[in-house]
Amino acid sequence: MIKERSDRELVEKSLEESEQRFRTIFESASDGILVVDVETKRFLLGNRMICSMLEYSNDEIKNLTVMDIHPEEDLPRVLDQFEKLARGEITLAADIPVKRRDGGVFYADINSSWLTLDGKKYMAGIFRDVTGRKKAEEALKESEDHYRTIISAVTDYIFTVRVENGRPASTLHSPACIAVTGYTSEEFAADPYLWLNMVVETDREMVIEHANRVLSGSDPGPIQHRITRKDGVIRWVKNTPVLHRNESGTLIAYDGLIRDITDRKHAEDTMLNTLSLLNATLQSTADGILVVDSAGKIEAFNRKFVQMWRIPESIINSRDDDKAIMFVLDQLKDPEGFLSKVRELYSQPDAESYDVLVFKDGRVFERYSQPQKIGGNVVGRVWSFRDVTDQKRAEDSLRESEQKYRSLFEESKDVVYISTRAGKFLDINNAGVELFGYSSKEELLQIDIPRDLYVNPGDRILFQNLLLKQGYVKDYEVVFRKKEGEHVTVLLTATAVPDETGEITAYRGIMKDITERKRLEEQLLQAQKMEAIGQLAGGIAHDFNNILTAIIGFGNLLKMETEKDDPLRSYITQILDSAARAANLTQALLAFSRKQIISPKPVNLNEIIKGIDSLLSRLIGEDVELSTMLTDKDLIIMADSGQIDQVLMNLATNSRDAMPDGGRLIIRTELTEFDSEFVKAHGFGQPGHYALIAVEDTGHGMDEETRERIFEPFFTTKDVGKGTGLGLAMAYGIIKQHNGYITVYSELNEGTIFKIYLPLIKSKVTDTALTGVPTPMGGKETILVAEDNDQVRELIRKVLSGYGYEVLEAVDGEDAIRIFKRNRDSIQLLILDVVMPKKNGKEVYKQIKRERPDMEAIFTSGYTADIVHNKGILEKGLNFILKPLSPEELLTKVRKVLDKIER
Repeated sequence: MIKERSDRELVEKSLEESEQRFRTIFESASDGILVVDVETKRFLLGNRMICSMLEYSNDEIKNLTVMDIHPEEDLPRVLDQFEKLARGEITLAADIPVKRRDGGVFYADINSSWLTLDGKKYMAGIFRDVTGRKKAEEALKESEDHYRTIISAVTDYIFTVRVENGRPASTLHSPACIAVTGYTSEEFAADPYLWLNMVVETDREMVIEHANRVLSGSDPGPIQHRITRKDGVIRWVKNTPVLHRNESGTLIAYDGLIRDITDRKHAEDTMLNTLSLLNATLQSTADGILVVDSAGKIEAFNRKFVQMWRIPESIINSRDDDKAIMFVLDQLKDPEGFLSKVRELYSQPDAESYDVLVFKDGRVFERYSQPQKIGGNVVGRVWSFRDVTDQKRAEDSLRESEQKYRSLFEESKDVVYISTRAGKFLDINNAGVELFGYSSKEELLQIDIPRDLYVNPGDRILFQNLLLKQGYVKDYEVVFRKKEGEHVTVLLTATAVPDETGEITAYRGIMKDITERKRLEEQLLQAQKMEAIGQLAGGIAHDFNNILTAIIGFGNLLKMETEKDDPLRSYITQILDSAARAANLTQALLAFSRKQIISPKPVNLNEIIKGIDSLLSRLIGEDVELSTMLTDKDLIIMADSGQIDQVLMNLATNSRDAMPDGGRLIIRTELTEFDSEFVKAHGFGQPGHYALIAVEDTGHGMDEETRERIFEPFFTTKDVGKGTGLGLAMAYGIIKQHNGYITVYSELNEGTIFKIYLPLIKSKVTDTALTGVPTPMGGKETILVAEDNDQVRELIRKVLSGYGYEVLEAVDGEDAIRIFKRNRDSIQLLILDVVMPKKNGKEVYKQIKRERPDMEAIFTSGYTADIVHNKGILEKGLNFILKPLSPEELLTKVRKVLDKIER
């Protein structure tokens, strides 16, 4: 009896220690574990981590099902994943939403494992919180109901068998037999085979063998088997024989100690199932688990631990702790730090710990450690290792990315911002602080965007409507107000930021300052407008000049045929005067459109101004004081001095008209330089040195609208009949044709300053002698005239014929070639229109020149200068007359060319 009790206590203690140890492993797992009945979907048990995750106690979890711990809207997907796990189609369900007790939701990856309890299969779900790793805040209370001691007091039934000649002779049964078997001792005495018949048939052979060994005198030890009680209930019993021998050692009797171990057996099965569950959990967890005793000797580990640490099988199979530890340490970057942490933990047996291990090959493990206790005493330590290499890399990458984009955010030259829908900046970079003129980001974050930034509140309403409609806005132009009130134009590109319900809560975007670009665009538009007007003005030159040629030419012929005292002569004079004014008007339009033909030469700008000084004084009148302030530096420019004179006279006239009550007109010159900053700030010019002419008056000035249109042809602020509006247009065109720039600065009642910039050249001034206009003379030579305009051709014929010349007429280029070939030797001079049908004047001249190298030609044209240049007419040595032609100019030019040929 004493030995039986001792054995039982040792077994119970061993079972208790084993259960405690594996329960510690089960409870210390860093993942949540739930055991679920697949059929009912009800939970059988859970570890401390799952209780912490779900915020339920272990007892409460047993009353829950799968449907209770998942959000209702996610149940179809969750149940589908559950069924697939149950059917073995998958072993991992990822990103499963899990509902806590308070209704909060976290997401978990769920691994599955199978175990058998009482012959029935259950599924263990291992939950890993993938929304954030949480350490257990407190140890969960052990489930006393599930894990309380199974083994209870056992009532023993003892029988004694007397043995004779190796066979049972008689049997005595203790009264306790009824408590164990339901049969009385009398019933056992009446039926010697009752005990054997009670044994469950499948165990009977084993029991008979055990009895025969006892009767043979050997001690087989205790046996466990099942019996069927009198009431039909099957019970497990432990049959422990105690042999009695005589002095010679012969078996004379033995006692049989029958103990009902049904409850203990069930408890053992439950414990074995639990151990199986814990072992399955240990092996299937995604963490590496290592269990050591209080001395640090390895007791257990799972497959994941071996895989993570890459421990060779030879070391594992040898169970050599020292080799395993050395192999582990050799992989770490800081093995001494690892050992120091271990020593520190073993000096504080109850301490829990967390740290990070970095490997030489770049891997990173998180390490958790907590003590293993049995009966309140620390008997070892459980280490769990989690590979967070990818996570750390992702975190490092995210941190680098955040730093990178924060740098981009702060260093961007454009404004980058995020604002609330209501109109507050949540964040904005330094470019925004600078753009809007605030002293700091903090000050800018306090402003009300609709009130403090938008010049036109309707712009914000439209901006918000676009964002609401399409979710983004690209290059939305809006005018903002800076802190001090100055306006700034920006291009706004933004996207709407919705919350999880789709409601727009913020705007995120970029602002690009285009204030300067807008100013340049306006300048470009103004320049394009002026260019278009110039094209229009220049386009009328050809036909208008042909018409004027006919009017002026025939008018002069008519005047020559009229006596000086003829009353009609005054009418002819009026016609010619009007035609001359029309010709001047045409030249003014050509000047504006930069299409007139000029003869630029190196000239000193200061000398031009000195030469026109007295003329300007008479032009502006006595009540306007003229002052000239010329630089002492030579300002050599490539210019047609007559055209520059015209510009100065036009500007002086404009200033005189702006000072009806008198004032001051100042003309000054300077040497200036355009650098890249000047060009960028003013929107015109090329870097280099320029001569500056500033024409300043003290007149009534002009408003912005007038200033914008001041150079347009026919634009004038004078009364009807007091000006054509072409003076400043001519000045604009002439300066542009000289590759210069002209600007105007003016305010009402503050006067006006015109500034002219002309590029300097490195050349000497060219002196030109003035010659008088010779008297027209005639001759007897033969001249071929090629002109497609009938009136102009007729005029030239009559003028030349009237002065004795023989004239051959051609209506186009090919006609001119034919006539020349018929009269090759008799023709002394060609008069060719530049632009004619079939062949132009230059082509006709080149072809004739091949046959008569000595042939000279005079070219005429009413087209603009650029067309004449393109036709190659204004080459050095070629003779040219611009329409409208006067008879005197034509006759003079013809005689001059013929005289040169004859010499």
